[in-house]
Amino acid sequence: MTTRVQNLPWQTPQSTLVDHANHVLTNTFREERVRGGFPGELDSPVTERHIDYVAVSVDGIDVPGMRIDTDPHVFAVGAALGDRILTAVVARDHLQFVTLAFVTRSGRGSRRPRYRASR
Repeated sequence: MTTRVQNLPWQTPQSTLVDHANHVLTNTFREERVRGGFPGELDSPVTERHIDYVAVSVDGIDVPGMRIDTDPHVFAVGAALGDRILTAVVARDHLQFVTLAFVTRSGRGSRRPRYRASR
């Protein structure tokens, strides 16, 4: 799961979700999906055209979000909340064990809310 501050001109919620999904594919499914030596080339990376726009649960409230449900190895969701971008990428084999929803939690000594994918 990633929470990023949206501060780069080229960074969009869509590009952040795609980058997170491809990062997980490259590092978790290296044997199946990466060609060549390190770092190698990801075979069939996800792109922004794979994104569907759906409701995503944040603190029990559906907000406009995104999902990638076209890859055989991962499922990804994300949402933009003001200056924050939330993303979660889960291996399909693990989907049966998690509920994909974001919830706010207070960090020790932190004044900003933190987000995590709930189980």
